[in-house]
Amino acid sequence: MQLLTKAPNARLGSSEIPGEEREIKDHLFYRNINWQKLQNLEVQPPFKPRVVSKFLMSSVLYLVIYLKRLFCFVVFVVVFVAVCAIMMVFIIVVISFIIVISLITIVQTFRSK
Repeated sequence: MQLLTKAPNARLGSSEIPGEEREIKDHLFYRNINWQKLQNLEVQPPFKPRVVSKFLMSSVLYLVIYLKRLFCFVVFVVVFVAVCAIMMVFIIVVISFIIVISLITIVQTFRSK
């Protein structure tokens, strides 16, 4: 079994049998991890981000959320305008077609008289 496979049933540790997590712990990728220390929270993270202030972090988070919503709104407006433009072109073509057919009918009626 492999760790990353498309089929969920074929992944390491996918079995519901107790003790199957051993497959993951014994995998070559995780060979340098001391699982007992990890479970006891004795392992120091390899990188700790330096937080200047909680206010700044929350402001950045709100800014990211706001920009995401703004981007979604802009995409919606662009798509809406594009659809409206396509509909206007279609309406103009249909009206032009109706006018041309009407003119042809009028011309034919006058010619037949």
